[in-house]
Amino acid sequence: MSKKMLAAAATAALTVGGLAFAGAPAAHAASGCAAQTVGYGSRGGCAMAAQEWLKDQGFLTGRSDGKFGVGSVNATLNYQRSRGLAETGTFDKATWSAMLNGRRTLAAPRPAACRAKGVVLCANKAKRTLTLLKDGVAKKTLKVRFGGFTYTDNGSYRIFQTAKGSFRVYGKDPKAYSARWKASMPYSVKFDPTMYVHYSADFAKKGYAAASHGCINVRSKADAAWIYRNTPVGAKVVVF
Repeated sequence: MSKKMLAAAATAALTVGGLAFAGAPAAHAASGCAAQTVGYGSRGGCAMAAQEWLKDQGFLTGRSDGKFGVGSVNATLNYQRSRGLAETGTFDKATWSAMLNGRRTLAAPRPAACRAKGVVLCANKAKRTLTLLKDGVAKKTLKVRFGGFTYTDNGSYRIFQTAKGSFRVYGKDPKAYSARWKASMPYSVKFDPTMYVHYSADFAKKGYAAASHGCINVRSKADAAWIYRNTPVGAKVVVF
């Protein structure tokens, strides 16, 4: 957002939780939010300021209500990934600073490992994409969902990361099922015991408001089937 836009937006007054401050997200932060940490369960003006910023940047959908829930945490994680920040899921000092200073989206070019001979699945966490390449040539790129803030075995919530690194596909299962999470995972391409590429009905329904437990979720069943058919066992998977 340009300084001119920020200045114009700052003229709009907003009152949240008894606090009066300007309408622009940066103006909210200038009212004292930059010194506060906003995370899961946070409420009030600063939580709403963070939500408004995330909506403005396209990471959060729905109404800003000043209640920082699961969707807000996942939106924060995706914003942090896009800017190369630590993936805390909280609006901490570094995240407020990135917001105030208009930190740009990472260029995040594909690493050389993605251009290896044969089929490679290249997963870009900053851009939320999965690209299938063959002999270094991109054949298909999909918008995908990674691990994030979601439920645990005991009903609490925490961050489950999709680990970065280089992996190999060791198996495939068109009808995979997770007994632990009680979830179907059609067209699973397995590259780690806790991380598969697969179709997710939850992603299709909830989008980025929710997250996986580490798997790479595909929103379209047809796209997941295409990845499944065109990725052989032994193919490289690069997550960066």
